[in-house]
Amino acid sequence: MLTNKVVTLLFLLLILTVVSCNAADTASPTAEPDPTATPDLLTIELDQPITVPRGQTAVLATTDLNLTFVDLLFESRCPSNVQCVEAGEARISIRVSQNGTAEETLEMNTNPPLKQDVVVYGDFQIQLTALNPYPEEIDQRIPARQYEATFVVTERP
Repeated sequence: MLTNKVVTLLFLLLILTVVSCNAADTASPTAEPDPTATPDLLTIELDQPITVPRGQTAVLATTDLNLTFVDLLFESRCPSNVQCVEAGEARISIRVSQNGTAEETLEMNTNPPLKQDVVVYGDFQIQLTALNPYPEEIDQRIPARQYEATFVVTERP
């Protein structure tokens, strides 16, 4: 009688072990970020600043306006820890489209005398309000992938 109870107990332990192993095998593993996955789209709100990392797209959902900060084209702004005769400039390219229309690539510039910090696309005005990071030292090399641009999108009157 004692032997039957021991056998039954061992049998139940074996079943529990098998069931728990199968449950562990079928549980989904902790997912690691997929480096090839497309990042979530950012949402534009009219008249509000939006910061867009280089290579990422922001969307104004109500009108299907897409704004992508494509690339840093040129960086010669005077470093913040240096006094310069000229402010220098940074130029970026953006790509915009709306409702599936052909994308248009535009350039924007931060230089005060040449400042082209506002572009017009369709019924919208897009203003570049900031470009970061800002260089701090002479000859500082900032990888282009670290840049992010801040825009304000408004409807044209």
